[in-house]
Amino acid sequence: MPETDGALIRCVLESLALKYRQVYDTLRPFITWEEKLYIVGGGVQNRLLCQFTANALGIPVVAGASEATAVGNVMSQLKAVGAYQTNDDKCNILAASFGTTEYLPENQEEWQEAYARFQIWKFL
Repeated sequence: MPETDGALIRCVLESLALKYRQVYDTLRPFITWEEKLYIVGGGVQNRLLCQFTANALGIPVVAGASEATAVGNVMSQLKAVGAYQTNDDKCNILAASFGTTEYLPENQEEWQEAYARFQIWKFL
């Protein structure tokens, strides 16, 4: 049981990352593209959650624009006025406009053990 505020927050962040892993494992048979997880929106501001997610999934996590809703709206408007045509054009605009941060998996053995313990709870 977490006994401090910090321990409780860590428990929440680790639990989120391990739940992402559970969902990822369910979707893995259908993934046919490069195995990286791209995160956008407010969650990218929590660097610890992004790192924990990379650790839990065992794949790189790329954190992009924190204001993804606004950016998506602007991109839709740009397409409507003919500023770009293809998805590749859109990706090039976004890549030139916003930086990304990549988180690489760490401590894989520890996270595998944590995931095994986490999996037990779905049967209880």
